Amino acid sequence: MTTLRILSGGAAEGLVSCTAPAFQALTGFSIAGKFGAVGEMATYIRNGEPVDVLILTRALILELAAAGLASAESALGIGAVPTSVAIRTGDAAPSVANPDELRTAILAAPAFFTPNIENSTAGRHVAWMLKEMDIWQDTKDKLQIFPNGAEAMGAMATSDIAGAIGCTQATEILNTPGVTRVADLPNGLSLSTVYTASISTVSTHVGPAGQLIDMLSKSTEHTRLGFVS
Repeated sequence: MTTLRILSGGAAEGLVSCTAPAFQALTGFSIAGKFGAVGEMATYIRNGEPVDVLILTRALILELAAAGLASAESALGIGAVPTSVAIRTGDAAPSVANPDELRTAILAAPAFFTPNIENSTAGRHVAWMLKEMDIWQDTKDKLQIFPNGAEAMGAMATSDIAGAIGCTQATEILNTPGVTRVADLPNGLSLSTVYTASISTVSTHVGPAGQLIDMLSKSTEHTRLGFVS
């Protein structure tokens, strides 16, 4: 069976997974994907990773298109993903309806799980948010940092830290058993990231790559998986 290769931000992993069976039935192609922090995924293609489809932030797709690594003509928006607060399933949910409540919840939590604060979209935002609320010094020692949001949520789900909270993109929370999405970040601290898919300029399967992008953009699973229009 021929394989379509994907490099994608972790936010789209659930959407790709639920689309894969229908795509395989339609085209005969399986999907082999790498999912993680968008900065890490962009580094792979810059270093010559063979890939057919890229699913990254819109800004990164435009940057890669300017460098001749992504096809601007094939670029299509997949959807926007909010950044949200999560807890271990079964723990009491803190109130995070406004910045003051979120600040109080973070300070009270014994641990704060987050993706990489340097090369992931949500992780960079978390670092900015803690500094914006002037609690960086008070919270940096409780940060539990993982390469991407999926790993951060998986680690929180299996941890024994009662009252721990986490923050990453909604799709990664909803795609991880054992964690529960509490709410999106409140106004003033919120982040919604638009994800865009594009065919790589080194793709050897341009036709199926375009078909996958079309299927992802039209999926009826967007809302269930955490995407917003």
